[in-house]
Amino acid sequence: MIAPVVVLSLWACRAPPEAPEDLDSVAAYLFEKHLDPDPEVVAVGLEQLRTWFETDFDPEANRGFQLIVPLGAEAVGALDASVAFHHPDAKESRASEGMGGAAAGTVGTHALDDYVAALVAVDQDVVFPDTFESWGRTWRLCDGDTFAVRGCDTLESDEQQLSAFGLGMRSEGEAYNQYRWVELSDGSFAMNHRNWQIYPPDVSSSLLEVVDQYYLNTFVPSSDGSEVFRFQATWAVFGDSVPEDIALNLTANAMFDSSQELDAWLDENDP
Repeated sequence: MIAPVVVLSLWACRAPPEAPEDLDSVAAYLFEKHLDPDPEVVAVGLEQLRTWFETDFDPEANRGFQLIVPLGAEAVGALDASVAFHHPDAKESRASEGMGGAAAGTVGTHALDDYVAALVAVDQDVVFPDTFESWGRTWRLCDGDTFAVRGCDTLESDEQQLSAFGLGMRSEGEAYNQYRWVELSDGSFAMNHRNWQIYPPDVSSSLLEVVDQYYLNTFVPSSDGSEVFRFQATWAVFGDSVPEDIALNLTANAMFDSSQELDAWLDENDP
């Protein structure tokens, strides 16, 4: 889980280093192919992601990336057609021009099912108490408890978020989430999750303005089952007043930090 926008620093910082081309493309592929009726289509992307973690991932050097490959205009334009309900405030068209992206990879040692359960079977203001001032969600198609134990393959929810940042800045909005269990070729299971802002969030400062935002979150088991690879990516079209390099750098850091928070919560709790 990641807050819709991160606070912009008063100090200048550069964008994170560019992601490897193959990893950049896999991230966009997994977001765009999330609902493909053939689960093997999604499994191919998740297995490529696992291969990258097992052959090229450096937990220090690779903690944050800038994504150069944007999401396709057709893919993001079709998002509202795929949701399980129609929100009266949903955008009629989505922006893709000027899209920037950031990503983060982490490795965890808790069971993959525990990571998923912490995100879908537990309220997120409990798992991430410093992220949300208020929070709520409504399940669609299934419910979080059932999905967590693989009682259903797909799950959707609309999620209301009020995030408080430093300097009295706030962002209030609503995101739509889609989760999917995917069986890999070796019989193990991975989880693919994407969300997007249903409408531009209401922000207290132009420094937090986001026109459109899209998020990918995956959990993939290592080949020997001893570790869980988490890959997160965020693509956004920022407002004119937002310094993009700073926003991408802090977005990557926020995703990395959210994984540390999740592991810390699991260290103390059994979802």
